[in-house]
Amino acid sequence: MPPGLKSKFRLRWIEPHETLLEKIGAPLDFLTCWPHYFRLLIPFLLPDHPLAIYLDADTMVLNDISSLWNTDLEGHAIAAVLDYLPRIRDAASNWRELHIDPDAPYLNSGVLVMDLARWTTEKISLRVLKICRENQDHLRAQGQWPQFDQYGLNVVLAGRWKALDPMWNRGTDLPPTVARIIHYLGNGKAGLATCQPVFNQLFFDVLRRMPYRDWLPAGNSEKPALVG
Repeated sequence: MPPGLKSKFRLRWIEPHETLLEKIGAPLDFLTCWPHYFRLLIPFLLPDHPLAIYLDADTMVLNDISSLWNTDLEGHAIAAVLDYLPRIRDAASNWRELHIDPDAPYLNSGVLVMDLARWTTEKISLRVLKICRENQDHLRAQGQWPQFDQYGLNVVLAGRWKALDPMWNRGTDLPPTVARIIHYLGNGKAGLATCQPVFNQLFFDVLRRMPYRDWLPAGNSEKPALVG
């Protein structure tokens, strides 16, 4: 860690138990949710903050993200990168019943810039949770890929979010290019043959400096060669 950073940043592990949810005024429904939905608690946890950046656990920051923080949301509740499934029709099989535009762009929720005041005013977290509970049979895109709250965010905010440059959420199965944040999602999971070698190498190079250095992907008995 570079000198001075330790005093500026603090990591807090927050467990969404019943007492905490009651204290922050969040619905107890979160007690029975998959962890994927916990990002919806951010507006409850940071009520006095105007903005937040959310990153999935399987992302890696490669460069300065201060300009991401300074994103002009242009009145939208969130900014995000377009998903691999680019349109609502590709991921939400019941778009007709929901009366939403099938050609509206479909966001990936792995990296979000969030206007927390707007989230609270528009009750976005509660609406997303409700939509997902009411449409559980449609939470797998094309019957294969679990969407969880990503489905709900796209339904609630259909056509009403700011598109970010793909460099802020670059899948690691895609050819390496300029990227500030990479995302080990889907076929880009570390250890898979479909993960780009440079990103696979980077993952294990970082991993070996952590307490989890002995972790191996399922089915693999050897780590890839490490740099340095």
